Amino acid sequence: MATAILMERGTLVFLIAALVLTAKLTKTRFSMQLQKPRWNNRIYFPFITHGFHSIPIRLFFLFSVMGSVIGFSFNIFFFGEWDGMKEIVLFALAFSIVNATLEEMLWRGTLLPVLAGQVSWLYALL
Repeated sequence: MATAILMERGTLVFLIAALVLTAKLTKTRFSMQLQKPRWNNRIYFPFITHGFHSIPIRLFFLFSVMGSVIGFSFNIFFFGEWDGMKEIVLFALAFSIVNATLEEMLWRGTLLPVLAGQVSWLYALL
């Protein structure tokens, strides 16, 4: 079942390829947004009581990974043994990498720039 789920998410490659081909055939300019991250740039987020705050992307990434590890660790301790959780953790890791990469390439890398070229960024985001 896990293989079927990963293969289903992998079919996003065909959708991305179709969108890229369509953009090429219609001579629509787009970028896949595959630049190297600028780890020192900052992410801004609001607090209700304090207004906006920011942290460097590298710290945001580190905190995100630590949160995932803590979440999985809790499940390992809750369900008991590592042997029973090994398949779930490996599937979750593979799914996260495949799904996140392909969805970002599809939505942010392909669809959003093409839509924003046709309408405003606000309508493209909506």
